[in-house]
Amino acid sequence: MDMKILIGLFFIVLSLLALTACKTAEIVFYEHKPSKGFYESFDYGKNNLNDFKKGGVLFVVDVKEINRSDYVVWLGLYSQSSGKNIGIEKAEITGNGWKEAVLIGQDLKLDVSVPDKGLMKKSAKLFQVQGELFQKVMNDGGSLTLTVTYVQDGVSKIIEFNLERRVEKHTVFST
Repeated sequence: MDMKILIGLFFIVLSLLALTACKTAEIVFYEHKPSKGFYESFDYGKNNLNDFKKGGVLFVVDVKEINRSDYVVWLGLYSQSSGKNIGIEKAEITGNGWKEAVLIGQDLKLDVSVPDKGLMKKSAKLFQVQGELFQKVMNDGGSLTLTVTYVQDGVSKIIEFNLERRVEKHTVFST
């Protein structure tokens, strides 16, 4: 048998073995689309953010996976002027009959500058939630809504965020 054919067959077999050893991993994200868009560019003037600007303060949320089974929900506050004060009273996530609420009781002063963006910011951790609860709500055909109760200029107000599930599939090669 010709040596080139033998080497070619060897590489074909090796390639097939490598491909069968590959696995697909899913990374699940829970996102509020306007917030995600803001964090990509920090463009405070985007029109799709107008519903989330209250009294000169932009409210955005970020849901971060901290391990394979837990997520942390963050509230971000941004303004074009410093010194704005927001009191976060409580937060609640609901979906398909499921509800998790937490009292926050935290006053936030927007006094941290975002470099090169002309914005002031402050953030607060709202929740740590088990991913299986999010997954169950989504599997049951529900949606997730985050409701934040806050105080601005002495008046208690509510803002809501609809969270959507996004899945990315990645090929993982075994080592």
